[in-house]
Amino acid sequence: NKFRKSLVFAFTNGQYPESIDELVSRYKQFKDEFEKYKEMADAKKRTMSHLAYGFSLNLGGYTDMAARYLAESTGRPIGIIVLETDRGIQKLYLISNDPRIDLGDLVSEVVSSYGGSGGGTILIAGANLHKNSTFSFLTKLNQRIANTI
Repeated sequence: NKFRKSLVFAFTNGQYPESIDELVSRYKQFKDEFEKYKEMADAKKRTMSHLAYGFSLNLGGYTDMAARYLAESTGRPIGIIVLETDRGIQKLYLISNDPRIDLGDLVSEVVSSYGGSGGGTILIAGANLHKNSTFSFLTKLNQRIANTI
């Protein structure tokens, strides 16, 4: 998780917590930040029958956790965070909670029909496509997921 990764990074750079209290303080700070991002995700989440998504969330490194949170909090097998770039392209971060779905292959196949690019592993994927195609992509992906499970 992000908290553990930040600690490992600090340790490898010789930055050890001064005490257990400091370690607890770091954890509370991390937890408070993630709660803030969960509130942002809840305020902007949308759902379809098999996926939950949120647009334009500035998550500061919590993108994968927020995508997983969207899926888990809505009971959907897929959570997606959609980030806008400055070129009219949207980046999508996708997380699956269902091992029956090969998310990387599915995303690669669907996004290519919209002139985008993407792929990943069974449980995690990413995609880039023009923002005018995003809703159509999400709709088609939702249909393909329904046919898969």
